[in-house]
Amino acid sequence: MYRNRRGQQSFLGDARSFSGAKLDLENEWVKLGSIIPWSALEDEYVASLSAASVGSPAKPARMALGTLVIKKRYRFSDLDTLNEVQMNPYLQHFIGMTEFSHHAPFDASSITRFRQRVSPELMKKLDGYAKMAKQLRSAKWEAKSHQAAGRRAPKRGGKDDDGDAGDINSRDGEYAEDGGGQQQLF
Repeated sequence: MYRNRRGQQSFLGDARSFSGAKLDLENEWVKLGSIIPWSALEDEYVASLSAASVGSPAKPARMALGTLVIKKRYRFSDLDTLNEVQMNPYLQHFIGMTEFSHHAPFDASSITRFRQRVSPELMKKLDGYAKMAKQLRSAKWEAKSHQAAGRRAPKRGGKDDDGDAGDINSRDGEYAEDGGGQQQLF
């Protein structure tokens, strides 16, 4: 059984409304949550459910599918995925929760059921979103490391302020040139 929840999360477009907390709008999970076409994915997810009218209703599509994206992104076990969702407000926002909760929104065995209900085609789409989350994280980290070194981040395959493609000059990768030939720890 499934209860259509289409439109219930429309106010989540503004991450600042999440339980009164101010979430960072640049966070990879906030960004990804706004990019994913949840309604279209919900249609595919609902098609995979049986038409049974008895039993407990299935969890919302965004919760089920978002959890699978998180699991794939971090390559967590079901239990580790559940624990991360339970303690991370950004992940709770991503899966469609309207406020932070210290309690898990489902149990680890639910993740197995989520996986069983997803078609191979839909799983490929979720894999793509998990990769997109990783790319958003990498882009954010690259920009922050260049900002800490006081330089502009290079464009993919491009050059930064001093004409090279990167900024790590030491063997262990902890130092960056500050533009004047000096090295700074960042």
